[in-house]
Amino acid sequence: MQIEIALPDDLARDLTAKWGNLERQILEIVVVQAYRDRVISAGKVRQLLGMATRLEVDAFLKQKGAFLHYDQSELEADRQTHEQLRHEGKLSLLYWLCLLRLATFSV
Repeated sequence: MQIEIALPDDLARDLTAKWGNLERQILEIVVVQAYRDRVISAGKVRQLLGMATRLEVDAFLKQKGAFLHYDQSELEADRQTHEQLRHEGKLSLLYWLCLLRLATFSV
């Protein structure tokens, strides 16, 4: 869908001078707000903004002050998965990277 926004020329000029690519900045603003409102997922953020990795999305959202949607039930599910993997001896570097990511977002 194409949406046109009428901006006074001086405002468009000032915003472009400050933000650079005005269309991209407006898209990012809409995408971040949609994520905050739980209209879209982090995966959709990645797709809409053409990001290569989930870590890139996480860093972008953190920079914008839109933190991960991660509630107590998801934490409990992850804890149970961890216990199962630990019991099976299948813990990997991925687990430690996830812990690092969670620690980064809890500060």
